[in-house]
Amino acid sequence: MKLAASASRLGAVTVSLLTLPGVALAHGAIPGMGAFYTGLLHPLRVAGHLLALTGLALFMGQRRLFVSRHTLLAFMGGLLSGLSVLLYGPAWVGPLAEKALLLMALGLGLAVATAHATPLRVNRWAIFLVAFAVIADSGQDGMASQQLFLANAGVVCGATMLVANIGSLVQWIRPAWALVGVRVVGSWVAAAALMVGALMFRASA
Repeated sequence: MKLAASASRLGAVTVSLLTLPGVALAHGAIPGMGAFYTGLLHPLRVAGHLLALTGLALFMGQRRLFVSRHTLLAFMGGLLSGLSVLLYGPAWVGPLAEKALLLMALGLGLAVATAHATPLRVNRWAIFLVAFAVIADSGQDGMASQQLFLANAGVVCGATMLVANIGSLVQWIRPAWALVGVRVVGSWVAAAALMVGALMFRASA
């Protein structure tokens, strides 16, 4: 009971922090920090990115997908495709990707919470689309072309490190109580995605 109560309090604090406006909207450069490190921290500063990547990492780890090179290729392919759209695609892709990330975070969080089995093809598409949308929505305001290149490289590294570290940890979890904990975190991701989406909709209304 004490563990469940502590988990609930931690989840409430996490959701509250993710819904702060300063965290939800952070596409500019960090003062006093180089372009690469600004990009490296970018997935942690934007709520939709953090939720979608965390949900994806839990999803991949829960299904032991890191042992498959095809799923890893899907992730890298999504990153590279998103980067090409970010650099050369139409401007409306970014805002659309931002909303899509919250929907994907919701779906991934629910999939982790229910531990529902999904076909391999669906898994690959989910991996590709999250990676694509994160990079496509990672435009940096007020940067020169050389700085923008470094920032984009940082975003790719940051997103990869986040998914690889969380997902690899989850993949090797064996105790039953820890597997339940993974499902609880998945439910937090889904709940936070709903709250951030509601705040975004209210702000745009």
